[in-house]
Amino acid sequence: VKSVQELSKENDDLKARLEKLEAIISTLAEKADIKSQNVVLSESSLEQNIPNPFAKTTTINYSLPSKVTMAKMVITDKGGRTLKEINLSGSGKNRVQVDASTLLSGAYMYTLFVDGKAISSKQMILAK
Repeated sequence: VKSVQELSKENDDLKARLEKLEAIISTLAEKADIKSQNVVLSESSLEQNIPNPFAKTTTINYSLPSKVTMAKMVITDKGGRTLKEINLSGSGKNRVQVDASTLLSGAYMYTLFVDGKAISSKQMILAK
């Protein structure tokens, strides 16, 4: 009986140590993810399209971090339906020319996504 009690206590002690280690690992993983998210957020930016409103084409300036895996610009209507997805590449300051000849007059949203995270959204007005 005494041996079982000792093993039970040892087992409880090991469980407590394991829980502490898991908590430490989780905290470190969260901090690492927060740091990488902060880099993506701090080095990424999206500017208002020029001109706005526009008739046929417009230019959108943006900036991407140096260690970007995937970036894209998504244009949606007011209902949230995706109308265009533009894959982006390179780091630093860039621009994309948007041809809206297939779209109707109205308000649209465009969002910059970097490594799967929405960085910023802006509204543009198409007036034909």
